[in-house]
Amino acid sequence: MTQDEFVESLLSHEDFLKRLDPSNKYYSALRRNIGNAPSEYVFAVKNRHLIGMVEEMRGAGVCPIIDKKLSVVIGCISHRNVRANFYRYHMNMADRAFSSEEYDKQADAYTFDGFGYHFSSMMEFAPLFGQKVRPIVGSAYQPDRLDRDLFRFYGVMP
Repeated sequence: MTQDEFVESLLSHEDFLKRLDPSNKYYSALRRNIGNAPSEYVFAVKNRHLIGMVEEMRGAGVCPIIDKKLSVVIGCISHRNVRANFYRYHMNMADRAFSSEEYDKQADAYTFDGFGYHFSSMMEFAPLFGQKVRPIVGSAYQPDRLDRDLFRFYGVMP
């Protein structure tokens, strides 16, 4: 993937927000969370350059999250908050205060219920312990052709 191809795949924050459904109960909260820290997010359209996008984001020190329903790659510094927020959005939950316990369960449910998958920031240390860097994918995730290519690249077959 060339740098130009990577740049062409990027979405502005506004273009990303246009992909969201304003009638969703969690829309305003998600929009607010993204708007409060715009420099912490990179958005790209999931396309045939998925492997290159993931590698570019990992090389830049951001953790990629691949969202199935929105067909986007979200690069972020900390993926836990993003996964919890996107779980709430996909589940069309009302915007309310969530406990820490709910927060952790929702972040995990995003991955394990098949809404998307992610790369952990902790994986940067995996080679130090003789482990491979791999995406974290839940058993409920239904991969498409692009996902399968990425999974083969990283040696994962969910």
